[in-house]
Amino acid sequence: MTLIIRNVQKLEQILKVNNKSIKFIPTLGNLHDGHKKLIFESKKISGISIVSIFVNPLQFENKLDFLTYPKTLTRDIRIIKNLNVEILFVPNVSFSENIKFRNLDQYEKLIKVLCGKNRPGHFEGVIMILSKFLDIIKPNFLILGDKDFQQTLVIKKLVQNMILKTKIKLIKTHRMQSGLALSSRNLLLSNSGRGNAANLFKIMKDIKSSIKNKGLLITEFNNYKNLLISSGFEKVNYLEIRNENDLSNIDTKPTEARLFASANIENIKLIDNLSLGQISIHNKYYTSS
Repeated sequence: MTLIIRNVQKLEQILKVNNKSIKFIPTLGNLHDGHKKLIFESKKISGISIVSIFVNPLQFENKLDFLTYPKTLTRDIRIIKNLNVEILFVPNVSFSENIKFRNLDQYEKLIKVLCGKNRPGHFEGVIMILSKFLDIIKPNFLILGDKDFQQTLVIKKLVQNMILKTKIKLIKTHRMQSGLALSSRNLLLSNSGRGNAANLFKIMKDIKSSIKNKGLLITEFNNYKNLLISSGFEKVNYLEIRNENDLSNIDTKPTEARLFASANIENIKLIDNLSLGQISIHNKYYTSS
């Protein structure tokens, strides 16, 4: 049976007498198969699973984006119950009030690039709200999807800085048959929009293939932004290759790298990423090591 908790004090009382391992899955709600996959993976670890549903206003740089974010709590509760999650934590909007978090500057290298540059204040909001969740729950395991790969790096640093013993388990991005990464925002797209959106991952795979097979000129890599536009996207927010450990730029030294992308289609912002293995720059080429 699923216990639905809306009050922080009640959750703290329950956790105080708990002697089992805690697995925590933070979500914004509007649950889909990607979230279900996180829960399934959580179930493989002994202990109790806690899923939170909270649309955090602090991480939305655009008020309209916050107001239009899909909210389907009744449906979400039904899904959580069907999956036999032990605890569903659904705090009210006041949960995000009066949060004080210092030393945000130590996250600067992770939050001022890619989505952080494109969405000012986003990761600051994530850090502040998740620090409160972690301080209350103190999970043994934090289950995250790697679609928001930049966010997982920020959260890893947060866990480290909070000196928690929490282990982070990353789950591979769940995709539609077309390759489109599952996202709550996909529901806001038309059928044709979802069809064109699948071109994002297709083009990313083409980039990976080019680098692996023959190397890719940096100037040619930049042309893929135009290809995204011609395939149905209105705007490319970023398309970059970076060190997957700290988001630094790639240089002549072989580095575990990842391709990061964000583009708008039908005014909806989509993100994705793809592991490239070891990559370096040689004679103005991205090359696979």
